[in-house]
Amino acid sequence: MRIKQMWLPPYINSSGCGKDGGAMVEQALLTTIHLLFFGLVGMTIIAIFLAIALVAITFNNNKKTHL
Repeated sequence: MRIKQMWLPPYINSSGCGKDGGAMVEQALLTTIHLLFFGLVGMTIIAIFLAIALVAITFNNNKKTHL
């Protein structure tokens, strides 16, 4: 009679974790991190330029012209 141990997680055999599957998963993870990082850098640069443009527009509108 075989007794199943309930406190251990089940053994999962996935085809994606075979001999070459680890390299593919690692490459996908690195690509995802790369895209997220450079997307964050790009969004930060855009936000800085928008803030500068907002300040420039605000200070430009405060000047009174004598026309």
